[in-house]
Amino acid sequence: MNIACLKTISMGFRETRKGNANKNRQTGKERSPFLEQPHCTEERDRLLDLINPKRTHPIAYHLLKIKWAVFGTLTWADDSFRKDTPLSEKLRFKEFYLLIKRACQLLHLKKDDILFYVTNERGRDCDCHLHFLIATNGLRGISNKKLSLTLNYLWHKNLQLPKSVF
Repeated sequence: MNIACLKTISMGFRETRKGNANKNRQTGKERSPFLEQPHCTEERDRLLDLINPKRTHPIAYHLLKIKWAVFGTLTWADDSFRKDTPLSEKLRFKEFYLLIKRACQLLHLKKDDILFYVTNERGRDCDCHLHFLIATNGLRGISNKKLSLTLNYLWHKNLQLPKSVF
């Protein structure tokens, strides 16, 4: 499997931030220029031909068939978001859905047209975070880079829209 090819399909987005009330931010890793290479659909198609759908998890198989615009990881510095509890998980997903909603408002997209996959994961230190994928379908001409920069902007601005949008 050509992992490098899979990475070129996405725009990297990795950010860490504190909870809603705190303005101090921790910045994640910088996006690699390698991730901004154009899509390699031929490699992806060849990879799909090699995968046996009967021996592959159905979700993984179908996720590989979608062209993704953004691959993201959201982590929080605030313990109330990182705990492995149902309440903390609810807070993480609530902030993710708010991030999608605000990005759609800024980019004049319909929230229901955006296709995404989001999953919760526990790290080495039992600190939880989210991974998400946003598909190119439904973006209506918005570039991968513009979407990634908009998500990044909103995350750093504590998910607050600029006053000019209202």
